[in-house]
Amino acid sequence: MMKALIRFMLLVLSVVEISLQAAEPIGDQAIVKVKSRFCDPDQGDGMLAGSGILFRSGSGVFVLTSEHVVLHARAHVNTRANTEDLLVCHSVMNTSLREERPAKLRAADWSTGLALLEISGGGLSGLSIPDISVFGDFSSLSVHTFGFPHESASMVQDPSGRILTMNGQRHRIPGVSSTMEIAAHGEYGMSGGAVLDSSRSSVIGILSHQFLSLKRGDRSELKQFQAEGSDVDILIAIPATQARSWIEGVLNGTIKPKIVRDPAEQLVGGQSVLYSGVLLASMGGGDGVGIGGVSGNSAQSSGPSHATFYIANSKVIPDCDESALEKSQAQQCKWIMRIRSELLRRNTVTIPFFVAHEGGLRMKRVEYNSLEEFFVNLGDPSLSPVLGIQSSEFGPKYASSTSVAAVKIGQGLRSTLNGLAGQTPAKVAALLDEISVVSDLLISGNADLIHPQRLSELANGTSSAWESLFNQNFEQTVEMLQLLKQVER
Repeated sequence: MMKALIRFMLLVLSVVEISLQAAEPIGDQAIVKVKSRFCDPDQGDGMLAGSGILFRSGSGVFVLTSEHVVLHARAHVNTRANTEDLLVCHSVMNTSLREERPAKLRAADWSTGLALLEISGGGLSGLSIPDISVFGDFSSLSVHTFGFPHESASMVQDPSGRILTMNGQRHRIPGVSSTMEIAAHGEYGMSGGAVLDSSRSSVIGILSHQFLSLKRGDRSELKQFQAEGSDVDILIAIPATQARSWIEGVLNGTIKPKIVRDPAEQLVGGQSVLYSGVLLASMGGGDGVGIGGVSGNSAQSSGPSHATFYIANSKVIPDCDESALEKSQAQQCKWIMRIRSELLRRNTVTIPFFVAHEGGLRMKRVEYNSLEEFFVNLGDPSLSPVLGIQSSEFGPKYASSTSVAAVKIGQGLRSTLNGLAGQTPAKVAALLDEISVVSDLLISGNADLIHPQRLSELANGTSSAWESLFNQNFEQTVEMLQLLKQVER
């Protein structure tokens, strides 16, 4: 009886010990500074840096960080400007590691905002490194944030953070459905840092490279951590539950990065991304940035505020499979494959804007100012990209629903619209904006995006906006109305 009681007490003590170990707070040893740079200093002294969190999975030790802070190359890359190989090295460090530890890049995915590194070698057994099971959901609105400022080897933390929402939509990470918005300390270099719950027993988020800058009495502005800096008011973090699903998929081989950065462009500060052998190279900013592209191995643009498609090595990323993707990603896949097929035929492809049908059938132009916005729009089933295809030999190619006559009508509408510029009443401006969309759709060969019923409504010429136009410029308004009726026929 006594022996049985002793065995029972030992079992209870063992369970208590395991419970205490499970509840052990995640320590500073698990937070690391991440670096990604040229292996050979003679190749250049540029370096990307950020933060990350150590964790164990199976027999391996890994680091989860932001894709923004690592070069998307496992070993070496060939730049388009230089044919020689440039060796890329990744490493992590903190005070417990005592020295920088080399790391291997397992995956980096621009669309999810995440990157996964693996650390090899000994000397880690004595460190308090949490298991992947600590990645979970939040239990309270109070949080701790951790990370390394860019120019510092010392970690900073904020134990006073609080979650504002777990369903944030004010982000531009194409493969993430929703994000956490957190009021806490964050600065340049802390991308990839950990968001822990109030007891520090769970990782509930990963700091992204994006944040919201608030302006009193004005709209908040989404920005990215970068050298020139900005006031940081609300941090944007990727929920740990989404991150864990991605990690597990990468480790078991069921998830492969869909959209990655072109490392050659990263090394020179470019913002290019690769999707199934199609490179989208950012050529500048500004309102209404257009996406355009050419076939071949040169990146040309139609202006400083455009981006470029070009054919990269098609073996870099396999073809995407629409059937294996969720709805928005399948939509992106469909259009990228369409673009790729045209580029392989050595055609030029441009997407200057998207069209939304709102308020019933009313057509609205939707522009974009970054590659992130472009992919978000591309995955939105309520938006249609305006595809302009031009053959290098024969000039513009038009959809079967578009004729040369329709293009001429579109050009006539554009000319008339230019003559009516400056008509400022809101109802007139809305009408002219929609007719401008019709004009651009005709010229670009996208007449199939014009809904016949809405075109008929526009061409009836009886609204109060039309009356205002007739009163202000009768002749040009008549000309524009006649052109719309020709499209209707």
